[in-house]
Amino acid sequence: YAQELRATENKFLASQLSYREEMLLRWARQQVKRFDVVSEVLYNSSSKLTQVSHRGRGMAPRLPPSSRVSIQSRLTYREGDVVAIRVPNIENEVQILRVIAEPRTEMISDDIPPRELVLEGSEYWLEADNSSANVQDSRHFGPVGASDIIGRAVNVEFGGTKHPIMHNSSIFIYNNSYFI
Repeated sequence: YAQELRATENKFLASQLSYREEMLLRWARQQVKRFDVVSEVLYNSSSKLTQVSHRGRGMAPRLPPSSRVSIQSRLTYREGDVVAIRVPNIENEVQILRVIAEPRTEMISDDIPPRELVLEGSEYWLEADNSSANVQDSRHFGPVGASDIIGRAVNVEFGGTKHPIMHNSSIFIYNNSYFI
């Protein structure tokens, strides 16, 4: 009986230690998030807007063809953000797409058989809102590195008027982000 009691005590102490480690890890993650928020605010307040021409129908009806989009550089991007990118392997080609998955996201393709994909620390999965518009996005050229992202769309100008960019709800993005 004494051996069972000691074994139970050891398991309890081990679980307490792992609980403490878990709480310490949670606290450290919160501190990192706070630091990220402060640095993001400072960086974003100092970055300027860049104008990009949007020609395609890939983001229709949200962004009409032949409109100008104001882009603001950021340190990080979130699911649902509309961003301008330098298209990989095509020189001087800029495209507007939506962030579907952030770095370190696990995804499963809808290929047969399905394949698993884990985005690296600085990779984003980007897709056009209007997939029927024959637009090249991450389904064609794969994940996009943060260095190829020019910035987040702030507003769009068409018809002589600037309009704010509207983002999809996080529920919509969540429900559709598991398939490549």
